[in-house]
Amino acid sequence: MAYIPCVLMVLLICLSLDHMACHGPEQATDIAFLLDSSGSVRDVEFKAMKQFVINLIKKLLKKDTQFAIAQYSSSCDIHVNFSQFNSKGLWEKQVENIHRISGGTNTAAAITKLANELFVTSGGARPDATKVLIVITDGQSVDGYNLPSAIDMADAKNIIRFAVGVGKAFENSRARQELNMIATSATDHVFVVDNFDTLEKISSSIENHIKIMQSIDTNGVKPTSSSSSSSNSYLTKTTATTASPNSGQIASPGVLMIRAAVCVCLLAAALTVTVLITRRKTSAGGETVTYTNAIMLRGGENNINTTPVDTSTVYDTVQK
Repeated sequence: MAYIPCVLMVLLICLSLDHMACHGPEQATDIAFLLDSSGSVRDVEFKAMKQFVINLIKKLLKKDTQFAIAQYSSSCDIHVNFSQFNSKGLWEKQVENIHRISGGTNTAAAITKLANELFVTSGGARPDATKVLIVITDGQSVDGYNLPSAIDMADAKNIIRFAVGVGKAFENSRARQELNMIATSATDHVFVVDNFDTLEKISSSIENHIKIMQSIDTNGVKPTSSSSSSSNSYLTKTTATTASPNSGQIASPGVLMIRAAVCVCLLAAALTVTVLITRRKTSAGGETVTYTNAIMLRGGENNINTTPVDTSTVYDTVQK
């Protein structure tokens, strides 16, 4: 039974290698929330929007993830930038203390401001981090004519964008097209819910999409906005999509071969050590040690040296 600990150790190492090969290290991520606080959004709805943000941050909060929160109407206010976000437990108060401002829906101006003032070093953004922007709005913008240039600016900075539409306004085709334009991918990054109380239905889907982006491909490819689908031809209405966090993260053949070779070598080494230190007690009294030749690994009883060696002789030999 002496071989059991060695085998278990090898299995644990192999499982660790499997996790590293399939998942890879997680990429640093900067995630910003842009909340619509225009006149059509009531205070209770803005509160529900903030609670959605809090719940999503709780799911994504980890060492290499930073968050920022901004709201917009006629103007845009950055309440918490990436360096101001307090991840030590006070961040919920930072979100709760944001009070709604009323006005128009200048979405393009808000996205432009975040690209210029938030997703930069002075805003706490990290140059090597994956950049994510989640826009939550309840209607079409009043500055849609500036949206193409705002999106071009976001694309230039590799900001991956999610667009969340709330309410019946997005039954209008022009409003839907605007959501498609805001999002990096109309097929994966656009969500529509009936009201603010149902935002939680899409929380898991957004979480899973971001977790996929937080994983570096086994070939070292970092996800960017340009690597996502550029199709903006239609809107995907999502309520509870459950994309797998592991999808697209299959290890390459080279990694699999290296992992298998390491596991075989570790297993062979463990079995060799186990065979070499196997002891047995004889019925004649006193302890004898049987040192089995490592050739045993090649099979066959004729290869096993079962000559008993007196313990005292072995001890004397070691002392010399």
